[in-house]
Amino acid sequence: MSVRFKIFICLAGAALVLWGSTAYLATKVFLVRFDQLDALRVGRTLGRVNEGLRDRQRQMMAAVSLWLRDSQGGDFDRSGAEFLNEFDMNALVVVSAAGRVEKTILRRTPGGEARLTSTDEATFADLLKGSLEASKGSGVVMTSLGPMMYAVARNDEGTSAVAGIFVGGEYEQYLRNSLLSDLSILPASGPVMDLFRGRSTEDQMSVVPPPAAGENNIDAYSLVRDAAGEPILILKVSEARHSYLDGSANLRFFLGLSAAVAVLTVIVGTFLVEILVTGRIRRLTSSARRADINSMDDLPQSFVLGTDEISTLARVTKGMVDRLRNSQLLYRAVVETQRELIVRFKPDGEITLANEAFAKFFNRHLRGVVGKNLGDFFTPGSLGGQSILSELPTDTQRSNTRDFQVVLEDGSECWLQWNQRALVDDDRNVTEIQAAGHDITLRRDYENKLREAKEAAESANRAKGEFLTVMSHETRTPLTSILGFISILESTPLNEEQSEYLDLIRSSGNSLLLLLHDLLDYSNVAAGRIELNVEAVHVASIAREIVATQTPEAQARMIDLDLDVELDTPAFIEVDPGRLRQVLHNVVSNGIKFTERGFVRLSVKPGAEGMVEFLVQDTGVGIAEEMLPRLFHAFGTADGSNSRGYGGAGIGLAVSQKVLAAMGGTIAVRSEPGIGSLFTISVPVGHPQNDAREPANSWPPLEEQPAERRDFTGQGLRVLVVDDNTVNQKVLLRILLMVGIEADSASSGRLCLDLTAKTKYDLVFMDIQMPDMDGYETVGKIREREEREGGGHLHVIACTAFSLPGDREKCIRAGMDDYVSKPVRVDAIVAAILAARRDAGELVPFA
Repeated sequence: MSVRFKIFICLAGAALVLWGSTAYLATKVFLVRFDQLDALRVGRTLGRVNEGLRDRQRQMMAAVSLWLRDSQGGDFDRSGAEFLNEFDMNALVVVSAAGRVEKTILRRTPGGEARLTSTDEATFADLLKGSLEASKGSGVVMTSLGPMMYAVARNDEGTSAVAGIFVGGEYEQYLRNSLLSDLSILPASGPVMDLFRGRSTEDQMSVVPPPAAGENNIDAYSLVRDAAGEPILILKVSEARHSYLDGSANLRFFLGLSAAVAVLTVIVGTFLVEILVTGRIRRLTSSARRADINSMDDLPQSFVLGTDEISTLARVTKGMVDRLRNSQLLYRAVVETQRELIVRFKPDGEITLANEAFAKFFNRHLRGVVGKNLGDFFTPGSLGGQSILSELPTDTQRSNTRDFQVVLEDGSECWLQWNQRALVDDDRNVTEIQAAGHDITLRRDYENKLREAKEAAESANRAKGEFLTVMSHETRTPLTSILGFISILESTPLNEEQSEYLDLIRSSGNSLLLLLHDLLDYSNVAAGRIELNVEAVHVASIAREIVATQTPEAQARMIDLDLDVELDTPAFIEVDPGRLRQVLHNVVSNGIKFTERGFVRLSVKPGAEGMVEFLVQDTGVGIAEEMLPRLFHAFGTADGSNSRGYGGAGIGLAVSQKVLAAMGGTIAVRSEPGIGSLFTISVPVGHPQNDAREPANSWPPLEEQPAERRDFTGQGLRVLVVDDNTVNQKVLLRILLMVGIEADSASSGRLCLDLTAKTKYDLVFMDIQMPDMDGYETVGKIREREEREGGGHLHVIACTAFSLPGDREKCIRAGMDDYVSKPVRVDAIVAAILAARRDAGELVPFA
């Protein structure tokens, strides 16, 4: 055997051993590192997917908050549909402050379904409450239409909204296209869930299982949980094992070359591996680690433009880094264009990021902001002693909102709404806080002015109510004297001229009283103080009473006043009888006033379903068509000139319309000048009791009864009149004397207590407003004395100028037995005396 052969054998053996060792080392070391690079790459891709989903959720939260704020008081359906189209979302659910779903708008739902189920709406309501309480404004929830990524928001009025995107085929394809990766969204079930068992919650965010032997792809999985913390979806990203496959090809080439050149392969091969493979990979890895600083621009052009696998890997990696950097620049551009003050800072206050608006707000350059402390800008002096770092969010309370006033360097003041959100690491430690400040100075000024205007309006309304109460009392007091003495003068001998003058005075006084009633009614109606006392009313009796009351006026004008009640008219209706009389009185009296010849007819008939109609027809002057809308306006009449020939303030019909509206009725008019008018009053029948009966002796009214039936002479009635106004006292004493009663008088509540303690009176007419002790306090002490000492019950009748709605009830609650309003009338006094005798069980016959 020759030396050459031995050398050959030695070299061949050495080469074989070296080649085997090299093959073993390359397989165990290099290919493992290639697999690690593939796993790192697919993990980063999965991280971009998760970050993309989180960015989308933040965009959805900002969008739904902005929409909920801008859509207050608007059309939710239209603005909601536009909102879904603009932000490419599928569902919008509006929930009231009470937790009830008010609106649901869907767009491009899976399977073409048009609505969510009631279970979904209940889920959204519970989800909304939980999300807001835990400050988790977004996530994924399972619905009847599939899993949905949602975002929630609430406005100042308590109204909330949930917006979402159905995580399905359409959105999955969108993620594939936008992230340029093979992405699959899987249900959280089946064998794939075994990958996450035994792992902590933090480890479940990204799982990269080792690929099977011979598999050319490497997969990464991420578990998505719903709002309750339960697994709901699994994100899967698949990528080719570029590094591994390319490394394997390189290794085969290297081993083939080393086998061909034998010992030279061992010596030179190691060097070549270092130069061509290991060194380049190390350089690529080092550059990739500094990608956030140099964008991998430190790699030589030959390294990047090469055609081998490592150059391909370098180009792919650099492309990924460039796309990531572009995303960062885009994010930065979006932040810079915002008008809000955006800043990120560490828990100790060191600023890591700020936008241009933040720097301009403090008259600083942006380069002089990053690295400074947030407390240098928001000093305690500018915040009124507060610290900007005193209410930071925590790992449990991730976000908060606060409003505060800032005093700037130039001395100006403004209000900021400061929204903060904590950024945490995998160990749930707060690493940074992102804050956004919105200037709400104009809104605060508007709210303050609105509050001041509201307080001023309420004060004016209270003053108006007090003014009306005082004016009602003070006006009725002299009217009591005027109309009372007119009644007294009518019973004295008068010549024809004096009678005519007296009639004119009485007519003017009654007109003033009616005007006062109309003004008070209109004021109460305009203020919404319409009180209805609903009861069963006999329709025909009300109509006959109105006709009987208005007959004297019609006879004086020499016109006919007719009544027509159709047979199929419901016998009873359920309304407020006083308000119904008021409306009918206004309309019938207007018909008589505006009719010079002919007739006025009140007709009653069934109306539409559940309604009764009162028709008032006259043959008066009529109303032009263009003037009809003025009739039901306050102080509006058919004659707008300054010299209206028929008088009236134009309030009665305006009050009538509002009173009917409160009772559920309507009033309409048809008219033609020179022919007459027809007013149609519709009121609901309601639900009157079946046992209601027609009231006995409901008409004619008391003033139509013969004068000889008003004499209580010889009945032995002891009556006391209590009134601090001497004139009104004389009027009431004279009226009582006219009906046969000699009464005593008292000018104060204390004198009333003394007289009633010494003398047994049958009844007392009690004024309310008196200087030393008002009527309420006086009757209260009388009732206390009766309870303490025992004995009979003294019948007390309130006789007062307080006649606003509720005054009668107030008198009864205070202990009065009856109520008579001023100006007093003879018939009202007689009716009150008769009621008192009936209550005492002593129905006294007339003399």
